[in-house]
Amino acid sequence: MRLDVGYGQGVELYAIALQLDRSSPVHRYDIWTLTTHVDFGISDFEGQHSDSHGKSTRALSAVGKLRWQREAATALRPFFEVGLGLGGFSQTTIAGVRHLGGGFEFTEVLRSGVRFGQRGQFEVALLGQHFSNAGLNRPNEGITYAGASIAWYFR
Repeated sequence: MRLDVGYGQGVELYAIALQLDRSSPVHRYDIWTLTTHVDFGISDFEGQHSDSHGKSTRALSAVGKLRWQREAATALRPFFEVGLGLGGFSQTTIAGVRHLGGGFEFTEVLRSGVRFGQRGQFEVALLGQHFSNAGLNRPNEGITYAGASIAWYFR
């Protein structure tokens, strides 16, 4: 389970995601592994401009990700991941600030961080994410934001 906070283009983001890991790595290198997982998330976008304060837009997303992570032999396991996915928004305007042109959006994610703990059960990371409809509808302003996340792995 992961919690994200972020900010970009006059909008604050708060999100919670559930990550479903593949049971075994796609490939093992000497000290790194390549794994895949899928994130299912719920996000809340809050407008921060004076004319949008208190306005909120919600989104559901599913993102497939590839992750390069250091093997579990060390206490700190750095990682880097990239993801592509789909999102559905409750409104076609994000918090009254960004115009999406439609409720269906594509998303790209970059995250980098470190896992730690006796079982690698904790994680902190920095992230960048972009939502856009890829020109399917006009206007297509989309949104790009940067943020941070914390996660707790149950297994």
